Amino acid sequence: MTSIDEKIRGLTMRWHAIATGLEAFGAGTTSQQAVRFQLEELLPLTAARCRENLEPALRKPAAGLVSLVGMSPQTTIIMVEALRPRELLLIASEQSKVSVAEIAKWMSSSTRDWQTPRLEVAYIPPTDSQAIAASVHRWVDSRRGADASARVVIDATGGKKSMSVVAGMLAVQLGVEVVYLDSVFDPSLKMPRPGSEVIVRIDLPVFGSTKE
Repeated sequence: MTSIDEKIRGLTMRWHAIATGLEAFGAGTTSQQAVRFQLEELLPLTAARCRENLEPALRKPAAGLVSLVGMSPQTTIIMVEALRPRELLLIASEQSKVSVAEIAKWMSSSTRDWQTPRLEVAYIPPTDSQAIAASVHRWVDSRRGADASARVVIDATGGKKSMSVVAGMLAVQLGVEVVYLDSVFDPSLKMPRPGSEVIVRIDLPVFGSTKE
């Protein structure tokens, strides 16, 4: 076990103690304290571990990242920290405004040794596939306006399943990469095990007739 793994394990034990009311972490309810501890103390290390585990192809500089946002900001934060895009588009619904606020707060308050991406947010109903497609298409085109080869990545982890379906279809249409934050679920924590997060690049299918 590496030093960072030991730190993550220790912080995870503290998080569990806070989440179950055995330890306090500032003001607020037990749930609020646990979320704050996760964002401020645990998430930076899990994101660092995730970046260490990136496959070589994902280490290439990305001009932009499109991230689907649901009720949890953690997946987007880990994805941004690991991939380090120059620009970020969040596709979110009105119901996920709290998550967007947490992401924006993290981006403005975190100190990092790389340039913070320029943030843009589009609030769209999760079932409005046409509006999601138009927003992403317009944003990707603008990134590629000056450089047709600009690398753009779509993060399909968060949001509702309907949003992920649209994201996958757009990736095929626009010829951009799709990634997903995978992890190991820990029944004792009732959440993904911190430090197990891995960014998976999804190979786009090639359509057409095939011969046996």
